[in-house]
Amino acid sequence: MIRIFGLIFLLHVTHSDISSIRQSYKSAIYSEKSAEKLLEELEDITLENPLKYAYKGATHALLAQYLINPYSKLESVKTGSMMLDDAVIAASANMEIRYLRYSIEKNLPSFLPYRKHIKQDELRIVNALVAKQDNLSPEIHKEVIQYMLKNAQLSTENKKSLEDLIN
Repeated sequence: MIRIFGLIFLLHVTHSDISSIRQSYKSAIYSEKSAEKLLEELEDITLENPLKYAYKGATHALLAQYLINPYSKLESVKTGSMMLDDAVIAASANMEIRYLRYSIEKNLPSFLPYRKHIKQDELRIVNALVAKQDNLSPEIHKEVIQYMLKNAQLSTENKKSLEDLIN
């Protein structure tokens, strides 16, 4: 009985922990201070937890927008990109990780060499959403669909399917 409560507590803590990271990441998109704070919080995260590691990588890449020195910007993007790639390799079926990589790569300048997974991730994410096999938490499911509707190059059929999932 105690083991069951311990497991339920652990699952709750893990869920709320990732919920907190998601919220902090949304703030980091608009605030350098929030990005730096989140990166500090994720400092000890390793690839043993691919989703949190992906948020760490995405935050590294995101931080580049606040840096002034072009070399520092490039290094930040490079570090974040490598971490996101490693997270995808560690958990290739996790659509949230692919979504993070997709959203970072989609927003990078086209001259950077870190945009090579856009089509692949777009296809995997959209197909998983349409097939209702994305395994995304309800907390982020709608956000991913809205982002894909706004940013992905969708066929008319896929666009309609994704719009139907929101309504």
